[in-house]
Amino acid sequence: MIRFLYSFQPIRNFICFVRAFYFINIKKKLRKISDKSDNIWENTLESNLRHVFDEKILPKHPKKINNFFGINLNFAGGNIDYLYSIINNDLKKISLKEKKILVVGPRNESEIFNLYSKGFSLNKIDAIDLFSYSKRITLADAHAYIKGEKYYDIIFLGWVLAYSNNKELMLENLKKNLSDDGYLIVGYSVNNLSDKEVLDSRGYLISSPYDRLRNKKDLDKFFLKNNFLISESKIIYKKGTDIKLAFKLKKS
Repeated sequence: MIRFLYSFQPIRNFICFVRAFYFINIKKKLRKISDKSDNIWENTLESNLRHVFDEKILPKHPKKINNFFGINLNFAGGNIDYLYSIINNDLKKISLKEKKILVVGPRNESEIFNLYSKGFSLNKIDAIDLFSYSKRITLADAHAYIKGEKYYDIIFLGWVLAYSNNKELMLENLKKNLSDDGYLIVGYSVNNLSDKEVLDSRGYLISSPYDRLRNKKDLDKFFLKNNFLISESKIIYKKGTDIKLAFKLKKS
């Protein structure tokens, strides 16, 4: 019954908001990684944290983020749906409850509960991020996090790679955690905006300017260079010049 309820976005959103409000504002459980490395682009933590709790450190977001006592009112976890769509057919004939999952950079609990609603076991879903208020999200850096050699069956890397100053190291490390027949599911956004245009809009660069991957061709080459086979790739969202891509990768 609980799994079924979490499949409804408005219900999931409300539960995740209430939990975030309780753990951040009442229990004071918000923590940040203490040993952030040079591999992480500056402002990454603050830029993502304000989608959960706005500390009002960065310039105002060009799109209004509605919040209540600093807590974001939107905890939909919809990005995981984009990534899940590219692997859904591979999972129809297997037991999801036995699969070990890693979610990199979920920001909050909504992506975790969304995956739970799809049939995965909650106690087999790990999540890591640079900040956390929940026992379900471990403070860790994807460039260095090791759960165990070949441990995970699926790793969801949704819109995180762009924040890395050392993208090859991130992929190399995640590959160590991935089973030989596992999948790395990557979400990546591309557009034709220059760094100056982003600075004029945001007041700071959102993603790392180092080894920037600007289009699908760049991403294809990058994954192949780092010993991943592209099982499938597709456009999952397009509006104007903003394009979201999803990649289903396997070890080569």
